[in-house]
Amino acid sequence: MKTGFYPKLAFDGIRKNKKMYLPYILTSIGMVMMYYIILFLQFSQNIKDAVQSSTAADILGLGSWVIAIFACIFLFYTNSLLKDEKKNLDFTTFSEWISTISAR
Repeated sequence: MKTGFYPKLAFDGIRKNKKMYLPYILTSIGMVMMYYIILFLQFSQNIKDAVQSSTAADILGLGSWVIAIFACIFLFYTNSLLKDEKKNLDFTTFSEWISTISAR
């Protein structure tokens, strides 16, 4: 098989169904960005050199856990919305197919 067949197949599937995948991908990107920003601030040298650095680092550590929990919730919620939309789309396609057959 040609090299890159499966990545090309996956990319084409995402491109053709971008209405389904785009919200999930954007949510994932946003959650990862927020999580890494908080982690970067928590371990930053500027925060460590601050006056009350241990308190700030502890609060940022707690914030990273909160963001991780909310990221899981948002990703599962987005995934469930996309599954529901796909079921509705499949049902609509199926009902259109049945009406086409019954019209003959």
